[in-house]
Amino acid sequence: MGISLESDSSDTIVIQVWKTKEMKIVVNVLAPENVTFNWFGPQGKQLYPDGRKYGIESKYNQTILKVFDVTLHDEGVYRLDANNSVGKESLSRQVNVQGEKKHTSCLKLC
Repeated sequence: MGISLESDSSDTIVIQVWKTKEMKIVVNVLAPENVTFNWFGPQGKQLYPDGRKYGIESKYNQTILKVFDVTLHDEGVYRLDANNSVGKESLSRQVNVQGEKKHTSCLKLC
């Protein structure tokens, strides 16, 4: 038996910008032994818990990615890689962030 990943979230998660303070992806894990979890963000970079933008909680049978203060820049594919001596499994979720972009005014120099 290898690693099995299951999530209650759909393949595509739709977020309303400036209305959603926190996005959460919960993944349940079935594996015969301890698993190492690595989360990756929309730019393909590994995510680390920092308490401000990302939170990651992992136990033997579950891992949770939290994204705080969701903005338009948080849109994209989030991927979980889970591996142990038995093998490797991945799970991806597309996050679509909807909402109006905030307009900034530019000042012209005289």
